[in-house]
Amino acid sequence: MIARQGREVSLAAMDSEKPPRVDAIPAGLLALFVELGIHPHAIGAHDLHESILSTWRDEKPRLKRTSAKVHIDRGALERELQILSEHAGVKLVSRNAVDSFDNVIDATGRRAICAEKVVAPDDPWIARVWHHSGEFSHTQGALRIAPTNIGYAYRIGTRTELTVGFVTPRSMEFHSSIECEACLRCSGGGWVLAGIPKLQSLRGSRGGTASVQWSCNQEAVALGDSFFAPDALASQGIALGVSAALRFVRGELDAIENRLSHLTNLRRMIGECRYNGFPSWRSYDAFLAEHSRAQDGIEPIR
Repeated sequence: MIARQGREVSLAAMDSEKPPRVDAIPAGLLALFVELGIHPHAIGAHDLHESILSTWRDEKPRLKRTSAKVHIDRGALERELQILSEHAGVKLVSRNAVDSFDNVIDATGRRAICAEKVVAPDDPWIARVWHHSGEFSHTQGALRIAPTNIGYAYRIGTRTELTVGFVTPRSMEFHSSIECEACLRCSGGGWVLAGIPKLQSLRGSRGGTASVQWSCNQEAVALGDSFFAPDALASQGIALGVSAALRFVRGELDAIENRLSHLTNLRRMIGECRYNGFPSWRSYDAFLAEHSRAQDGIEPIR
């Protein structure tokens, strides 16, 4: 959009080869992608999902209504957006190739290569992710979330792809998919694996950091996860990134506009989690409390 205004723009971006990973976006965001020239089927978008299945508060899975979401292949979306950027005249560069940060946008995601400092938990939460291809029904692709005493598991799919993730603090070491699945089942999250093969037979996919983080003192303009990467529990990373880009084009980008609201909402989610008294959850909540406004009225879990 910036390049279409006739302004010279360089985009610091990572490798465009992205493995499959299913993500959720607000249904309304799909219209913007269509306007940009991205066909829904090119990013795996077919069906609307208006509920999630969760054991967040209760031992038995409960269906919860949510705002309409579309499940997409995030890797495919990032490739399509990069192609559009190149066609619009945006120059793709690496950090080492940047002589001046004027008109440079950092789109390197959580790596935030142009930031002088990244604020994140000392023990960030990491997603271990598996991928399964096939033909799946609307019900099979529905978002499922299961908290455990050390983190949480999730499952989300499109008509042809399923992503399964197990998110825990990085200090929790697992040496195999068999060990991950055993831990998940023993801690009450095994129900998210119903109807799919064992994790050891699935393909490992890109995971990485899942907890919240943000960058400070950027040498370039940072957008999306380079600027503020929300916790994966919120399922709104893509939406926030697009929103930030649009505000930047209009000259309205505010460094803390969404951050404090997200931290407050995330702490409320942890407060509602039935495992919030366990060390992993308490430690994460303490980090969020430290970086939240004092007047938010939410005390750390004790």
